[in-house]
Amino acid sequence: MATVFFSYSHRDEDLRDRLEVHLTMLKRQGAIEAWHDRRLIAGDEFGGGIHRELERADVILLLVSPDFLASDYCYDIEMRRALERHGEGSARVIPVILHHCDWHSAPFGKLLAAPRDGKPVASWPDLNEAFLDIVQKIRAALPGSRSRLPGAPRRTRHPPPRGRAPATSASRNPSPRSTVTASSKSLSSSWPASSRTPCRNCKGAIPASRPASAGSMPTVSPPWCTGTARPSRVGRSSSAACSAVA
Repeated sequence: MATVFFSYSHRDEDLRDRLEVHLTMLKRQGAIEAWHDRRLIAGDEFGGGIHRELERADVILLLVSPDFLASDYCYDIEMRRALERHGEGSARVIPVILHHCDWHSAPFGKLLAAPRDGKPVASWPDLNEAFLDIVQKIRAALPGSRSRLPGAPRRTRHPPPRGRAPATSASRNPSPRSTVTASSKSLSSSWPASSRTPCRNCKGAIPASRPASAGSMPTVSPPWCTGTARPSRVGRSSSAACSAVA
């Protein structure tokens, strides 16, 4: 929740109250809490209380009018410290122009003011329209408001776990040749060395003939591999081909 600080002249208290009424939806949504010096209670230190709230504010509203510019406390203390925090990036200062005055030559004159085009609130035919424009600009300026704008979230690529190499396209989708090679090696290693014979084509060991079990014909392996010849085992055919043939 962001804290909104009102810096204003007490002569403009009625317009400050109307602006705070228009901030009601932001309060109900838990987006802001508003503070001004009328929140102080009997026994509070006036200067210390204002300084404390000014230092923790996220958004500082300067309610600009001739009386604001004429107030030494508003101009020399609140406004100057607010601009210092704005320059540091620890708070955002928004000038809110209430009445016509020579505010463009003030230190905050370089900042974009509200309402739209810096048109004073008192000069709008409908004051509610002016305050609505101010509220919309305050909402857009709240901390984190940019991350809540519509749009697809950015995907974050996470690093692979320690000790495990990242998966590559080859490891995820092995080629048919590598599958055949692995299968052939597995088949060849499952036969005893005495029953293997070198292939005439690729010189690789392929199973030699083995006696058949009782009641079946003996099985004989071909003397060479052609890429389509498949070594057979007793009683069933193997699906592996010679690994040396492309």
